[in-house]
Amino acid sequence: MIPNNLNFVYFLLACSTSLVLAIAALRLLFGTVYAKGNRNDQILLELMKQRGISNWKALRAQSGLSNAGLWLLRDGEVDELKWGELNQLAKVVGLPLPIFLEKLGLIGENKELEECRAERSKLENQLKQLVAEKQALPVEDFTNMVEVD
Repeated sequence: MIPNNLNFVYFLLACSTSLVLAIAALRLLFGTVYAKGNRNDQILLELMKQRGISNWKALRAQSGLSNAGLWLLRDGEVDELKWGELNQLAKVVGLPLPIFLEKLGLIGENKELEECRAERSKLENQLKQLVAEKQALPVEDFTNMVEVD
């Protein structure tokens, strides 16, 4: 009967060792994932800090976003969120919606907009140059000029 008990002990020892190794592997995996964070965590945490929002729970409470919605936002999967939710989040962090989306990397560069900005900058520089040239022109006194017939 002792050999049977010994085999049973070895079996339990093998099972418990396997269980411990599986738990250790899962802890390592989850620790790595948690340490890495989500795609938008750093950006959101900085915006929250600027507005005095202390944690994710407070952000959820102020924005009215669900827990699942918050995870979607943190993971960068905002295509699942409604525009109203995104707009409310933008208000909570104190940004206009387009700027909020741009900070999260959700709006790509707009080539036409960049061209317009470059043109505007060019025109502003031309205006400054013309104003400087105008100010550099001598001011003539025309009060002494009298037209003689």
